[in-house]
Amino acid sequence: LDFCDALLQSARGLDPAARSEQRDATLDVFAAILAEVDPVPDALVELILVSLLPSARKHAPAVHGLAQAVVRRSHDALTRPVAAWLNGCLSLTPTDGVVSPDAKDESAKKKKRRRRSAEDDEDEDEDDAAAAALLDAEEDDDDSALLDDDDPTDDDFAGDTLKARTKKAWASTPPLTQAYVGASLALTGASFFLAANQWPAFLNLEWTATLKRAQLWRPLTAFLYYGPFGMSYLLTIHFVWTYMGTLEKLQYAEPWDFAVMMGFGAALLLLGVGLGGMNSRFLGHNLSCFLVYIWARTYEGQEVSVMEFFSIKAELLPWFFAAQTYLLEHEFPAHDLLGIAIGHLYTVARQRKQLQAPKFFRALYTSRPALMARYEAFADEFE
Repeated sequence: LDFCDALLQSARGLDPAARSEQRDATLDVFAAILAEVDPVPDALVELILVSLLPSARKHAPAVHGLAQAVVRRSHDALTRPVAAWLNGCLSLTPTDGVVSPDAKDESAKKKKRRRRSAEDDEDEDEDDAAAAALLDAEEDDDDSALLDDDDPTDDDFAGDTLKARTKKAWASTPPLTQAYVGASLALTGASFFLAANQWPAFLNLEWTATLKRAQLWRPLTAFLYYGPFGMSYLLTIHFVWTYMGTLEKLQYAEPWDFAVMMGFGAALLLLGVGLGGMNSRFLGHNLSCFLVYIWARTYEGQEVSVMEFFSIKAELLPWFFAAQTYLLEHEFPAHDLLGIAIGHLYTVARQRKQLQAPKFFRALYTSRPALMARYEAFADEFE
């Protein structure tokens, strides 16, 4: 065994042609050993595999002898897939090759090995038959169990309902997105039930009332309106929920940066509407354009499916929505372009590291372990 192992080790440093010759010589040595050794030890079986599997002489009689010896030991020395491969070697027609020195003794030993192999095959057939019978019995039990089951109930499909999926998605939504989307849903739903689906005027953006009457909530509630409650609103708020939630999750390691982003966008949108002379009472659409632009730059280069009809690059998505506003609403998409412009300003400032959260603002997060734990749970989605 040491000698054969040395032969195989020495073959590693040779060129391919010489290595093949060295392996062939090793097979010849193995053939001579097998003619004298019975039973074959496990250590020899392992060496046989090392030399047999890379060999090109799978048709040689010497290889047949090796394969026969290995297959006999397949239950205790090899896995079934390897044994099956070696059985394939046994079915090949022998060609010219090296035979053992003592042909008579080897012939007798081969007959003995074939007899053992036949006995092993009979044992395997019996095992296969028993396994097949057991499998049939299990299948019959399964069929009986299916027939005995009660009729399906709603509980069987409880995890696949729209309610269950929505509840799961809401539970996996980060905190700020939950607060924003939840506030919009609450106010829009209240308007539907209490004000005939009319958004209350005291929630609109109106600077006179904000500054002179101290109605300081107006600049905030103006970002929560996406139209009256209906299918259009539900599609839009789901759209905002998806993009905003993704951006917040991306900042799971430093969630205060997302809050800075939202504050930056809201402040410049309010400033842009005021300085631009835009007569806007609602800023939800502007904010959505701001979020889409940042999302598009974050996933720049990826293909995005548009309503399952066609795909475009992610960076073109905000411009597609601006064109959609122009074509469907027949008006210049000034609010879309404002959101895009401010989104671009944020992207540039972020890349140049000109926007940094102050220390006291970071402390608002880091001093709350439960809040940070919620953000850390999103790490698995991006790592």
